[in-house]
Amino acid sequence: MKTLFLGGLAARVAPRILGKNDRKARPTVLAELTDMQRLIPTLAEAEIVVGHIWRSDFPEAPRLKLLQAATAGVDMIDLRHCRAASPCATSSVTNRRSPNMC
Repeated sequence: MKTLFLGGLAARVAPRILGKNDRKARPTVLAELTDMQRLIPTLAEAEIVVGHIWRSDFPEAPRLKLLQAATAGVDMIDLRHCRAASPCATSSVTNRRSPNMC
């Protein structure tokens, strides 16, 4: 699955997560949220996004299946826009066993 580690926090934890992954992930790490030249095509392909921010000005993510918050909460994720961009499950560190539909 195409996985995007989005934002500075996700970029920092990506090596640890990928080091424990025994599956063949196809990851992209994008620390800079304002790099639209990379963000637009990467979100268009991403099936999983790991991060802690989702803003209303982010481009569409039509293939997105899971938005995994790299934090305990989802207060920096614009869930309304996430729903409009792509119906997907959201999960945070504290509720990883019961994802919510965004």
